[in-house]
Amino acid sequence: MALTSLLYLCSFFAGIVLSFVRNPIFGLVTYVLVLFLTPEARWWSAGLPSLRWSFIAAIMVLVGVLLHSQRFDLRTGFFKHGAAWFLMVFVALIVAQYPFALSQPLQLNLLILLVKYVVLMYLTYTILRDETSVKLFLFAYIAGAWYWGWLAYSSYEGGRFENFGADVDSNGAGLMLACGTFVAASLMLVANWPQRFLIVALIPFIVNGMITTVSRGAFLAFVCGGLTYVMLSPRYLRRWVYPLSVLALVLFLMLTNEQYWDRISSILYAGEEVEGVDTGSSRLQIMGIQLKMARQHPKGTGHKGTMLLSPQYMGDDLLTGWGENRRRASHNTFLSFLVDHGAIGAFLYVCLTGWFLVAVLRAHRTLRNTRGLYAVMVPMLGAIAVTLAISDLTVNYLKLEIRYWFIALMMVVLNEIRKGTKVPERVEQRAAGPRRPRSYLNWHEPSP
Repeated sequence: MALTSLLYLCSFFAGIVLSFVRNPIFGLVTYVLVLFLTPEARWWSAGLPSLRWSFIAAIMVLVGVLLHSQRFDLRTGFFKHGAAWFLMVFVALIVAQYPFALSQPLQLNLLILLVKYVVLMYLTYTILRDETSVKLFLFAYIAGAWYWGWLAYSSYEGGRFENFGADVDSNGAGLMLACGTFVAASLMLVANWPQRFLIVALIPFIVNGMITTVSRGAFLAFVCGGLTYVMLSPRYLRRWVYPLSVLALVLFLMLTNEQYWDRISSILYAGEEVEGVDTGSSRLQIMGIQLKMARQHPKGTGHKGTMLLSPQYMGDDLLTGWGENRRRASHNTFLSFLVDHGAIGAFLYVCLTGWFLVAVLRAHRTLRNTRGLYAVMVPMLGAIAVTLAISDLTVNYLKLEIRYWFIALMMVVLNEIRKGTKVPERVEQRAAGPRRPRSYLNWHEPSP
């Protein structure tokens, strides 16, 4: 067994044990890291048993919460949030569609996956009850994004880097890494100086990893998300956010090259057909065909309807693959909901996305003049909500798991607001009183 395999096994089971004996947050952190590590896709996994590592970690998180049920209120108000109800209705819709789905095995797989996501959202919402747990969760995401960035840094040989290992392509990886930069930015603003130095050292790898995907959708989403982050940043931090944003732009430009900008500049053609240039014009044609599919299948086709129907609706020039398997998948999340799940599914997608964006604005109005972790999470979540919405226009991200993680984090922030945490008063007291010494080893900022 390779040393890396042994280290992975020890870390995995240490996280599980700590989840049982200390706090389920360690199991949740383990789950997040497993998603990014994807051991089954790594060279060092040859000596590992063939297990469903992420599924085991998820089950252990559930067991950890049950073991610590006295610490956590399992009736956490999860269903007081509209997003939870939208997802539950969507799960019920998937069940109702099962008898007439074009592919019942694919529909069943989607049902299992969505149920898993809802359960994990509930567990995440239950576990993240204090700032220490939230910071550990966010730092796990940054660590995973850094690992992907390191893979790109050490393995990139030109073109579009795809070898991230997880069940995402370069577009999905670019999106997840873009979100990682916003997470790192917010965590850096509330960390102590040693932690800030560490995060600053990780960010270039994350940004470089995003650039190696050469994803136009990720680029557009990253730009829109970055502007959103600046606009939603708390007022007391803008003297830091503005210059740091300029430095981030300089870093981004330093890491890009001519090949990257050649592909990104094709966005300017707006889908026009240009000889020798991939402008994405085929995606516009596919969108029109998807609208036709939706009109002829008003109840929805079930999961991956666009791919299953593509040989009947699309010309050979739009299909990909070989032989009888030539098909074309969807490149738009909203239209995927519309084709696969009918008008009801499309409406639920709009409701879920709209809920996320409106929740960010509500939290911003309440916390924009306050300090602390939850205040800096608002621009992070706003940037991620916009990033997801923009990315949904170019790729089908129905099954992108991080969407559901960050919606759960939005619920956590709203829950803190509902609990009536008087952060503005806390700021005034801190300003009036003597400044307290701050530990460099403690994630949790002491309350006055």
